[in-house]
Amino acid sequence: MNKKILLLLFSSLIIGCSSSPNNNPSQYFSLPHIQTIPPVNKVHYPFVKVDLPNFSSKHNTEAIFYTGQKYELARYSQSEWKEPLPTLLQEWLLQSLEHSNLFAGVMRATSRAKVPLFLESDIIKFQHNIKVHEVEVSIRLTLLDYNTRKILKHKIFHYQKTVSEVSAKGAVHSFNQILKQLEADIVAWLAVDIMGKKIR
Repeated sequence: MNKKILLLLFSSLIIGCSSSPNNNPSQYFSLPHIQTIPPVNKVHYPFVKVDLPNFSSKHNTEAIFYTGQKYELARYSQSEWKEPLPTLLQEWLLQSLEHSNLFAGVMRATSRAKVPLFLESDIIKFQHNIKVHEVEVSIRLTLLDYNTRKILKHKIFHYQKTVSEVSAKGAVHSFNQILKQLEADIVAWLAVDIMGKKIR
């Protein structure tokens, strides 16, 4: 009798797990740079260093987060980023800025080279809301004078995009679609100088 009860409980546990958003085979995802916009005609800015994005402790991990309630955050247990999210976003920013042709050169903040510009970023939100079938991304970018630390440009970019399926794979696909738009918006933002003149 006890064996039958244990078998029923085990079967219920398996069924319950199969309906969870965590029920994906082990997968690792990245944020590849996909060239979707042409570079500008000429370089406008000098060399720039791109810092590792600032983040809350929840983002300093390979976890892909989802939420079903307003204040409840969970992670996909069988699916992860290939590297911590800040590392992936820094690499994505480096490639996007390099491709834009707006800068004479783009390098990591760890470089010892002396440069006039410094780009900081903050990950405000980067998660999948399974309740409304959307991913949400908020990132703050700040362009500074490297020597004086004076802020030259500052903006928060915020996006929401529908997810086709409730899974890490569906979320990552939508994240990458947002990054395509984010790249275009960053280039457009940087292509207007601090005096409001558009760079040609």
